[in-house]
Amino acid sequence: MVVDLFIDLGADIDQLEFPVVFASGLEGIATLDPDVAGTDMQPVFEAIIAHVPPPPVDSEGTPQLQVTTLDYNEYLGRVVIGRIHRGLLRSGQPMALVVEDGTIQKGRIVKLFTFSGLKRIEAETAMAGDIVAIAGFPGANIGDTLCDPETPDALPRLSVDEPTLQMTFAVNDSPFSGREGKFVTSRQLRSRLYRELESNVALRVQDTDSTDAFLVSGRGELHLGKISSRRCGARATSSRSPSRVSSPGRSTASCASPSRKPMSKSLRNMPVPSSRRSAGGAASCATSSRPSRRC
Repeated sequence: MVVDLFIDLGADIDQLEFPVVFASGLEGIATLDPDVAGTDMQPVFEAIIAHVPPPPVDSEGTPQLQVTTLDYNEYLGRVVIGRIHRGLLRSGQPMALVVEDGTIQKGRIVKLFTFSGLKRIEAETAMAGDIVAIAGFPGANIGDTLCDPETPDALPRLSVDEPTLQMTFAVNDSPFSGREGKFVTSRQLRSRLYRELESNVALRVQDTDSTDAFLVSGRGELHLGKISSRRCGARATSSRSPSRVSSPGRSTASCASPSRKPMSKSLRNMPVPSSRRSAGGAASCATSSRPSRRC
């Protein structure tokens, strides 16, 4: 099955000669022989060292790092993450940021973090090959290069795919609006969406003619679904319109899910069973003609 997958992906002969390690992440064991029970994950680590080549780095040159991921911290602001391609980095070191149009922005490393597993550890120095997180460059984006200010040298730029799906996020105006959630105003919704832009480079947020609605563009349903769930985790409440698919050179098309279509007039006028009524006598199902989601 694995070989068939490699063939479908266009792997060459050398790539088909891959080592096999039998492992269980749940039990924390690995072995090279399926008939022999493993005791730890050591075979996986040894296979990585034996078969995965080290990164091509230069530990003697001037410092150089390309931004590959963004994060955001309420105290530090935008945090850039990337692997050091060359040289040595130190906390407080002056650096130059080469942005997309080629201009150079000078700054310094305010905080330097290395990684140990999933944890970030504040460090004073980091060497070529290390993956680090750096605070101090609020204008950085994915693909920008951090380098020596005396000899700025940018790496080939990385490209980020453009959004393909659009949805309108608006303040919840369903019959049950205001009963749940902590952040329910358009100002709070706008602040939450624009704060997401600090770490999510594939996201686009635009104001609309209405002060209560915002056009949000993402890479797909999963991407926008994560945005919605993150916002809901902050105890916000909003409505979402049917999504629209867009692609370069093509017109935008609506793709509302059948389950999110507004109720027909006949359905809205149907009597509600007593078991579906709330204590106050009102029906427990919303009959708003606008698809909504309460968080």
